[in-house]
Amino acid sequence: MWEQSSMMNVWRREATSAIEGVVAKFDLNSMNKDQKARLRCAIDAAYPFELQKNHPYQIWLDERRKAFSRLGLDENENKVGETSDQLSLFDL
Repeated sequence: MWEQSSMMNVWRREATSAIEGVVAKFDLNSMNKDQKARLRCAIDAAYPFELQKNHPYQIWLDERRKAFSRLGLDENENKVGETSDQLSLFDL
């Protein structure tokens, strides 16, 4: 049991470190919508484990969720270059 808890702490530290390393590269005081989208993408690209599955991935998602909340990022916000008016092609 202790080994499992110890391993979870290692995964959590690794995830937190990867996220904080990305965040440190951004100027959080003057973030516009596009910069926030870039930060979200950069955080996602910093995933430190091999496969996105199992317990390490769940820990990553938990730390990512905490960071997004702390930074005021919306997980469902448009990605860089995406628009929310995609149906405008069908407007008459």
